[in-house]
Amino acid sequence: MTGELASISARAQTATLRGRHSVLDDLNPHSKEGITACLVLSLCNAQPEKRFRFERHGYFVADRRDTRPGKPVLNRTVTLRESWTKGG
Repeated sequence: MTGELASISARAQTATLRGRHSVLDDLNPHSKEGITACLVLSLCNAQPEKRFRFERHGYFVADRRDTRPGKPVLNRTVTLRESWTKGG
């Protein structure tokens, strides 16, 4: 079974909001990453807002609007720290 995994980076394009109407105007338009992934069958009927941890990837929550039976959409809420790769 496949599902969609989404991750949004919080990095802004600029450091200031001078003259902006919305905080959203300052977000990087390329910050959302989505992939289609093979998922275990137990995720097939993931209920909206159900939380999961994927080892070495982070914590995800089933999207409350886009998740459908047999087609889950999981949004990453927290990434996992990779301190072992940075020598610490």
